[in-house]
Amino acid sequence: MKSEKIITHVIIDINPDCIKEVLSGAKVTRDKIMVEEGCEVFNLTIKKDNPFTLVVFAVYTSEKTYQWHLKQDYVKSFFKFLEDKLFAAPLVTYLEEV
Repeated sequence: MKSEKIITHVIIDINPDCIKEVLSGAKVTRDKIMVEEGCEVFNLTIKKDNPFTLVVFAVYTSEKTYQWHLKQDYVKSFFKFLEDKLFAAPLVTYLEEV
């Protein structure tokens, strides 16, 4: 049976001039996300070989909880905050358990 979980892997390339500000905001947002009902995992990491690249791995229990997450003001505010601090749009990959 196929899992209903939504699993995301997101790569975000940050302008080096903005990295401290972005990491600070990302950590605050992460702390709010991690207590959301339906969020099983939310890992906020940076690449060892490129500390200006954030990598997020998140698991939500269902499409419903994922869509609820995306509608939260703190999530929308963080995306808006990132707009002028990125080199390119975030690369989002949706994964599936095997």
